[in-house]
Order: sequence, then C-alpha cells, then structure tokens
Amino acid sequence: MPRKKLLVCGSAGFLMSNFIRYMLYHSKDYEFVSIDNLANMSDYKRLYIHKDHKFYLGDITDKYLMDRILFIEKPDMIVNGIGYGKIESEQSKDVKAINVAHSLSHYDIPIIQLIHNLAIDNLGAGLVISNLICWKKYNTTILLPDCFGFRQKPDSGMAFLINEIMAGRPITPSNTETSWVYAEDVASFIWFIIENNIAGNIKMPSLGKISIDNLVTTLTKILKTSDNLDEISQNEIPKVLGLPENIKDWLPDSVNLLESIKKTARWFNSNRWAL
Repeated sequence: MPRKKLLVCGSAGFLMSNFIRYMLYHSKDYEFVSIDNLANMSDYKRLYIHKDHKFYLGDITDKYLMDRILFIEKPDMIVNGIGYGKIESEQSKDVKAINVAHSLSHYDIPIIQLIHNLAIDNLGAGLVISNLICWKKYNTTILLPDCFGFRQKPDSGMAFLINEIMAGRPITPSNTETSWVYAEDVASFIWFIIENNIAGNIKMPSLGKISIDNLVTTLTKILKTSDNLDEISQNEIPKVLGLPENIKDWLPDSVNLLESIKKTARWFNSNRWAL
C-alpha cells in the first residue's frame, strides 16, 4: 500500500515537532513534508531530521511557495499547527491565525487545523477560522486544551515551573483552573482523526482540570519523591473527562493527568541540562 504524505505547517513548533516524532516512531505508513518560517531561529533545534521527513524554510502565507510545494510534493493532507501557540503580540494573535487559515482554505486538500483555546482569545476569531477551514466537508478543526510535555522551552510552561522548583525559587501560582493534556496524546488524537477520516469541528478531551497552584504542589511532591512516585495517589487529581460522542473509541496512551505530569517530571529530573 502507498504511504500517506502529510504536509505539516509549523514543524519547528513544540506541538508539531512532537507530532512528527510520534508518527515516525509509531507508524511506517506515513512520510512527512513540513514548512516553518523559523521566526525564532532557536526553534530549528526542534526540527526532526529523518529520512521520511523533508523540511522547507518559508511562510505558508506565501502563495507562490505553497503552490510550488504542493505541486512538487503532492501531499494527501495538511496538518496545521500555526496559530496554536504564542504569536508576536497579543493583538496580532487572531489576525495571524485568521490569515493562515484563509491561505490554507484555498487548497483542495483535506486540512486538519489545530486551534489552541488559550491562543484564540476572541471567540469570533475562532469561529472565523473554523468556518474558513470547515466549509469543505472533509476538513477538520480541533480545539485543544493547554498542553505540556518534554520539548518545551526552558522559560515557559511546565519547563519553567520545574526549573523554578528544582532551583528552590519561590513561585506565585494562580488558582485559575486549566484543562491539560499530554503532548503525545495530542499526536495520537490527530492520528486517530486521520485514520478514521473524522471531519468537522471537534473539541479534544482533556485529561482533567488543574489549577497552577495545585500543579506546583503536585510537581514539588513528585520532584521531592522521585524515587517513589507511586506514593502520590491517583485520586489527588481528576481522571479523564467525558469523550465527545464521535470520538468515543479514542483513548490516550496515558489515561490520567497525574501519570502525564509524572512522565514530564521524570524526564526533566533526568535531563537537567535541558533547563
């Protein structure tokens, strides 16, 4: 059987770089072409060098470049993570994400568009993106919760919290609750969507909600009891929330929030050079 070719936009970003790694590790049925403008040049370190991954340096809003890539590579599907993470400024987030979605909507290729529920502050912008992508019945938008994992930058997200805890510096956490999901679970979820040809607007289930305050407390306990992480009770953190009806058969590899936090803490504890 011929392999599917996926064009991944934003491949130097945290989530898309993890997605490419995950797919190439778990399946031989796919090959990848990707594009990123490397606005932050340090992000090139995330690019996954592999015989089944070809990288283009450029901007996906450059129509000439995209037309050439599509003509040469002939991908079966586009997976777009641009508009998922932080953009240059708060004011430009919605405009950037809408422009990207508008550029992609012209192509007659199935598209999976990721929308981060914290990146799109304006609900109207999220609806515009969904409508731009999903007016073709084979396209999909996935609304993601916040996520964490191994390859975040040292000055943000889980990496920042773990770094501060390891260094013994005080943290002023928030009581605001956030839905969390593990990066590998996002990759397996996208894979499930592709394999089952699921289209439309979909909200990915989270592993549970946790406040930054409780997250800091949990991380501190994990890092201080790294020799016996199982001492922490599963009941300390909510389990998986209900799954949407059309993806009820999908379950993440790590089926609870606590185990995912443990995995992340273990990695950083063993690889302090990354901090």
